[in-house]
Amino acid sequence: MKVKGQITVFLSMTIMCICGLMFGILESARLEGIRCYLQTAVHSSMDSLFSGYHRDIWNQYRILVREYRTEEELKDEFEKYLRTYKDAAGWYAMDIKKTDLEEISHITDHGGRNLEKQVLDYMKFGVWNLDFQEDTAEDLKKELKEAAATKRIADQYSKETGKAVKLEQAVERLDQCLERQKELYKEAQNHLEDLDGSGFLDKGKKLLKELKKIPGLVDNYEEKADELRRELEESRQYYIAESKDLTSSSRSMLEAEIGKYDSYIMEEGERRKEIAGLKSIAEQNMDLVEAVMEEAEAVEQYISEWEGEDEEDELDEEALWRPVQRHFERFKQAELLCAHGTADKEKQSFLEQTKGLLEQGLLSVVIPEGKEVSQAVLPNSSFPSSIYEETEGEYTSLINNLIVNEYCGMFFSDFLDEEKEVQYELEYLIGGKLTDRENLSIAVGDIFLIREGLNFLHILSDKEKRQAAVQLAEVIVGASGLAPLVPIMAFLIMNVWAAAEAAYDIKSLLSGEKIPLIKTAEDWKLGVEQILDIGKNNKLDSNLYEKESRGLGYEEYLKLMLFLKDSSQKYYRMMDVIQMNIQREQPGFSIKQGACYIHMKAEICGKHLFLSLPFVENKEGTVGYQMEAEAEKAY
Repeated sequence: MKVKGQITVFLSMTIMCICGLMFGILESARLEGIRCYLQTAVHSSMDSLFSGYHRDIWNQYRILVREYRTEEELKDEFEKYLRTYKDAAGWYAMDIKKTDLEEISHITDHGGRNLEKQVLDYMKFGVWNLDFQEDTAEDLKKELKEAAATKRIADQYSKETGKAVKLEQAVERLDQCLERQKELYKEAQNHLEDLDGSGFLDKGKKLLKELKKIPGLVDNYEEKADELRRELEESRQYYIAESKDLTSSSRSMLEAEIGKYDSYIMEEGERRKEIAGLKSIAEQNMDLVEAVMEEAEAVEQYISEWEGEDEEDELDEEALWRPVQRHFERFKQAELLCAHGTADKEKQSFLEQTKGLLEQGLLSVVIPEGKEVSQAVLPNSSFPSSIYEETEGEYTSLINNLIVNEYCGMFFSDFLDEEKEVQYELEYLIGGKLTDRENLSIAVGDIFLIREGLNFLHILSDKEKRQAAVQLAEVIVGASGLAPLVPIMAFLIMNVWAAAEAAYDIKSLLSGEKIPLIKTAEDWKLGVEQILDIGKNNKLDSNLYEKESRGLGYEEYLKLMLFLKDSSQKYYRMMDVIQMNIQREQPGFSIKQGACYIHMKAEICGKHLFLSLPFVENKEGTVGYQMEAEAEKAY
């Protein structure tokens, strides 16, 4: 019996088409599932990779970094996490072809911006108060810059006062030489009146020696006068350059004071003419003394060789010496009629000693009694700051700068904190040196610069204090001194006064007390006469200050100093300290190997499940779907 099969074949082909369509749709859906699963796997693997952050850094500093040794190590660990998802793929079967590290960013990259971001992220959720608010930050920075500029200008012109005093000393040496000439002339004249030739010759030699000093003394004076004029012109240019950071009121007060140096130079010009004439007088007197001495020697020889014709003959020595006396009377006794010098050398000496002590030995005089300076040395183990370049420059906002400084105060130690191996961490952020002592010295010096500048501006604005400085200057210069020397001596006194007050301020800060940033008359503790006691005793009076309850403490002043520092440099030094402290428990640790951003790419081959045909092959000849997935993550 013959059976027809058209319907069976048709149905079979229909079923095959329907099944092919269904399985094709299922395979397509599964393919999208593989893509989704792969993306999930890659991101989850990246999360797992980032979960291996450095625990000690997080616990101590609340900073997240992923430490690694090599990039291959990162890739292998990432692939290990990815393989877990591959093994549990089920319907989404796939093979991992390779993983690539596309990009990595370290905490030390981008001039410290990565560290700044983490600090700001953490501080968003902290409980703390800013010492200064955002709306006052710009004004604060201007005030600090003005104080620093004022200090530098005051120091510059105080040096000129010192040179003016040396100029006065040069005139005094001239005057002393002239006084000795007067005395020697009088003594030589007395010897002539006593007919004592040998005594006259002895005094004549000494007088001649003093006369020969005059040209050198005049030249020395003129050299110092020229140097003072030249340096005052340089100081004027220095003032112009620094005055950009001054307010109009501060600028006008300073200009009024430094203008008095011009008055001194004008008066000095008149005095110089008188002093210049001493050279020619000295030369004339030298010729005269030499000639008279020759005459005296001739008379002496005549007397020694004289023999009378008989015993009754007497030699009239008085007549012999009379022409010598008349010749010697032509000696011109020069004297300085111009005002010169200083009267109270003792007070001047104490003032100079105070100034020198504060300039050369500041740290030794401000350390409170009973406190010792740490002698710790930082390990120079490839600090991150070694890669810092000054061209990085300032880039953060003022408020962010203040927030980061607040973070530094919370996590880094300073002079007042408990002792540890390297104690002055905040000071290191300012100084960047490899010893605690150097860093403390720099930090104290920076605070001193600001405090002295602010104190100097306070004195300039206080009429009573300015008058007290002028009165002390009048005592030092005296009635015989050059009148324009008084105001420039007063300028030096005000500068030393401000510096001495600043030294007491720092000593109080290092004792844990507070000092107002801007002082009032009630906050001022040091009298003008007390600055002389510092030079006399070569130390600060430890009983001068009462404890202050208002103002800023030492840590706050350190944060102010950080506010003026280049932010990028500060961030690298923060990483120096972090690395140094972690190395105590983990020798060899380098924060440069701390990643904070990673970008990974994975290539996989998805296996066919419903569609596996010989001709569905990739270029490498393996059966499957070639796919890529990327993931990036940052702390």
